[in-house]
Amino acid sequence: MRAEPSRSRALRRYRRSRLDDLRREAPRLTHPQPQRPEALLGRRRVLGGLHGRLGRERQRLDPDAERFHQHHRAAHDRKTEEFRAARDGDELTRLDLDGAVGKANGGRHLASDVLTGEYNDFYGPARENDETPSAEYMNDWLLRCTELVDTYHPQLIWFDWWIEQPAMDPYRKSFASYYYNKGVEWKKGVVINYKNESYPKEAAVYDIERGSSKATKKQPWQTDTSIGKKSWGYIEGEENKTPNELVDALIDIVSKNGNLLLNIGPKGDGTITQEQQDVLLAIGSWLDIHGEGIYGTRPWKVDGEGPTENPSEEASFNEYKSKGYTSKDIRFTSKGDVVYAFVLDVPKEKLHITSLSGKSGNSTIAGITLLGSDEKVTWSQTSDGLSISPSKSYPSQSAVGYKVTFKK
Repeated sequence: MRAEPSRSRALRRYRRSRLDDLRREAPRLTHPQPQRPEALLGRRRVLGGLHGRLGRERQRLDPDAERFHQHHRAAHDRKTEEFRAARDGDELTRLDLDGAVGKANGGRHLASDVLTGEYNDFYGPARENDETPSAEYMNDWLLRCTELVDTYHPQLIWFDWWIEQPAMDPYRKSFASYYYNKGVEWKKGVVINYKNESYPKEAAVYDIERGSSKATKKQPWQTDTSIGKKSWGYIEGEENKTPNELVDALIDIVSKNGNLLLNIGPKGDGTITQEQQDVLLAIGSWLDIHGEGIYGTRPWKVDGEGPTENPSEEASFNEYKSKGYTSKDIRFTSKGDVVYAFVLDVPKEKLHITSLSGKSGNSTIAGITLLGSDEKVTWSQTSDGLSISPSKSYPSQSAVGYKVTFKK
């Protein structure tokens, strides 16, 4: 009877087959390649699932190694259950908002469960901002990311800051190639979101956290923000953004070739607070009326006009520095030959839009309609601009959208 291989030999075969598979599916990977540090061999976490094709091949070639892999998959699942049990039993350290922010940005300088090592399989170990990650850490990062891809087939993966470390360069490239090739295999569109300088702007989607861009960007980009002003999760006493604030932000972002990734903060049992439900439903109602000027649109030749400027995107969390938009702030989107002009507050007096003047290089306007309304729009186009008289009523108390068509 064949002897059962030792754990170290089985794990070594598994690890090498896994990294070899990554390299085969990442032909654009440049040197230096991710390492195979022996220190990783003692880490139970790296035994996370291999995608099914390689697993079946491993079963055919080495049944013993496959049984060992399944044993560790069960151990990994037990570890997950331990984490859930601790969470549900309220045994994890709970931090207030300031603590959570400090924990994210302060590394090992706060007393929290990050320092204990007990949950390193899930979000550790803690690192300093200026610390160069070890080969063990970077290989673990790569395997964790590819495990998520193989297990869940996500169409979007969002990376926070810090992976822009120079040492991570070959690992980022390896992951991007692996993930994008998987998207081709799945016949699905997939995308990576990143911050800072983690990826070239042509290779992934640049993300601005809780802010916006001052101008239209050539490449698609994204804002991620939350309904809650204080937290990304649930906290008591949260102050939520209004539907009007978020609709204005959405329009401004889309007009500049961006996308909005909106976060909600559910409670521990998964329920969403009524306040945040109401905000989501209000945004949905607005999109029911104005969605044609948002979905499937592209930036126009100018993103907008008006007195309110966005703060520099170089300032972190610049949404807090915004002064708020007025009815003189206009944003544009386009779809084919149609231009959509959004007024970022309900107009109470005649509008004057300079960008749609007769001398601005546009064609002559043929017609204007108010989205969501059958009321006839009174307007005139001159060499100085487009004037639109106030309507008797508006379909929304948030931003107002006009559909502008031109003579052929």
